[in-house]
Amino acid sequence: EINPKAKTTIPRLTHFTGCLDGVPLPQPWVEYVHPEGNVYYYSPSVRLLTNADPRRSGLTALFEVALEQISERLHVDSKPKDYEIYFDHPESLASSSAAIIRYYVVNYDHKSIFWVEPVDVLTDLPGLDAFESLKQLQLVLRPEFWTHVEQYPCHQPTYDHDAEKELIAIFRYGYAASM
Repeated sequence: EINPKAKTTIPRLTHFTGCLDGVPLPQPWVEYVHPEGNVYYYSPSVRLLTNADPRRSGLTALFEVALEQISERLHVDSKPKDYEIYFDHPESLASSSAAIIRYYVVNYDHKSIFWVEPVDVLTDLPGLDAFESLKQLQLVLRPEFWTHVEQYPCHQPTYDHDAEKELIAIFRYGYAASM
């Protein structure tokens, strides 16, 4: 049944400006649309990526605090050259005062993701299994890197032919393994 307040007719010449109720994105945020239609936001000056709309009340300030805390722990000598930080602040917490931000750091040089403090794979990363060695952990996290690349492709300025070859090899292996 249709909600009586819902509209069923799209007005003539309706177009969208990319503004949330007429509010522009704060600088330097850029909105990207994945080829499948999902919207995400990227701040190139701090290499920060999120699905959460930075126009949401208080979110930019929350991100700034979290980014500062992560940057303090991400030492200059261990900071990858080509990296970005992904933040997730679930919509369900939008009206909450809870300052919960899930994050990971993406290292494009090593095709991996990491965190700046210990993370328990069983409680903090559902779907991942315990690991017996760092090599096994690397193998477990590699698909997570590729999932990130798949979900957030549009803001990357360069095209990596080696990465394409590796991804094709992974798909071939997956296809052969399913036979």
